[in-house]
Amino acid sequence: MEVEDYSKIYQERQKKYRPFAYAFFGDLLILVVGLLIMIKFGADVFLLQIFGFVMMLGIFVSGILLVPLMKCPKCKKFMGRDIGKFCAYCGVRILPDKK
Repeated sequence: MEVEDYSKIYQERQKKYRPFAYAFFGDLLILVVGLLIMIKFGADVFLLQIFGFVMMLGIFVSGILLVPLMKCPKCKKFMGRDIGKFCAYCGVRILPDKK
C-alpha cells in the first residue's frame, strides 16, 4: 500500500509560516535582553511593565499564528510539537526522507 505524500504541501506551509517563527523567537530574544539591560540601568517599573507587555503580546500573537503549522495538511488534526515523518492520525507522509 502506497502512503500518500503531503511533504511538499507541508514544506510550502513551513515557508509561509517562517516569518512568524522569526517574529516569535525575535520577540523572545528582545524581551530577555531588553529586560536585562533595562534592569541593569535602573529603568522605571512602569516602563518595564509596558515593554514586557508589548513583547509578550508579540510572542503570543506570533505563537498563535504558528499553530496551523502543527496541523496535518490532510486530516487537519493537531500533530503536537514533535512532528514525525508521518501523521499519527491518518498516516500520510509529512516530512520528506533525508537525502
